[in-house]
Amino acid sequence: ASSVCTNNQSACETLTNYLFNLGHKDIAFLSPSPIGTSTLEERLQGFHIAYSKHGLKLNPDFLLIDLISSLPQNYEDHPETMEADFQSIKRFIENNPEVTAFIVSEYYLALTLRNVLNKLGKKIPEDYSIVCFDCPEDRFDQALFTHINQHEEEMGKKAVYLLIKQLNGEKIPKHTLIDFTLVEGKSTAPIQSL
Repeated sequence: ASSVCTNNQSACETLTNYLFNLGHKDIAFLSPSPIGTSTLEERLQGFHIAYSKHGLKLNPDFLLIDLISSLPQNYEDHPETMEADFQSIKRFIENNPEVTAFIVSEYYLALTLRNVLNKLGKKIPEDYSIVCFDCPEDRFDQALFTHINQHEEEMGKKAVYLLIKQLNGEKIPKHTLIDFTLVEGKSTAPIQSL
């Protein structure tokens, strides 16, 4: 099947480089399991590539990639999955005190991370920086998290345009990548100020 999507690998590489530029080197990656989900696989790959291009060794202990609360089957009316992720993230933070920043594959998991850090008495961005994918802006047009904006409306328009072309018997590309934008929010700071 054809697809219209963000270049997730490049987007995650951009987020990782952004944190590197702020002086962070011990960066964690939080996500549901990427196995079988191309979007998450590409984001994890971008994270690895950014480390590789900087000549840095990625600590495999900094990958928490088995979170479940944001999965569609668990999203509604499953408080036990939210609590399970809360406890997993809490243990992860306690077991990896050298981590100074987080890349979170999904907005709702970033909210869970923020709640865990708040309960632990940590401040964002003073103690930890957080970046993620997607984030609604508040009424003052300031994003809570520094994030990748995926231009969803443009993706939808392009998908409909290509579908109409296909229905008319025209050949369309197998994969179409839509640009993304890095939006700075209130969740990141240079490591010198941490």
